[in-house]
Amino acid sequence: NRSVAAVIITMGTRPVEFARALDSLRAQQGVDLDIVVVGNAWKPEGLPAGVKGHYSPVNLGIPGGRTAGTDLVSGDYLFYLDDDAWLPTTDVISRMLDILQTRPEVGIVQPRATDPDTGVTPSRCVPRLIAGDAARASVGTTLWEGAGMLLPRDTLVRAGGWADGFFYAR
Repeated sequence: NRSVAAVIITMGTRPVEFARALDSLRAQQGVDLDIVVVGNAWKPEGLPAGVKGHYSPVNLGIPGGRTAGTDLVSGDYLFYLDDDAWLPTTDVISRMLDILQTRPEVGIVQPRATDPDTGVTPSRCVPRLIAGDAARASVGTTLWEGAGMLLPRDTLVRAGGWADGFFYAR
């Protein structure tokens, strides 16, 4: 099954970046996406056909916004993307999904975050205690989720969902 529920949360304060993020998500190939935009204290209007909008009159924060969005989309896998990040190619989610579907021991996959101008990955975005070579895939000890992440819906359920009590980060 290649169905992916996708959630973007935004406060509507970065319209150019948000449009780029949404366009890169909608351009993904090899997956069936059910997309929702969660407006944290911002009403998402004028969204493209097929993209759902959810207005929260208060800013729920990152975890709370993701929870609100997760409940509104269907798919066996969940993909989260921040409004200031984007997917550089049209096969990012498909390749991430290939990993999850062929390696059941993997619980979550995220692309490597890179500076779009330099191609450098900041050490704070390398999910290991010792960053080393940022281009080398490895078991993660932390999660920097802003650039996107894909996980089976069941993994989030078994983890108890997002920690909505944390506004910004854990």
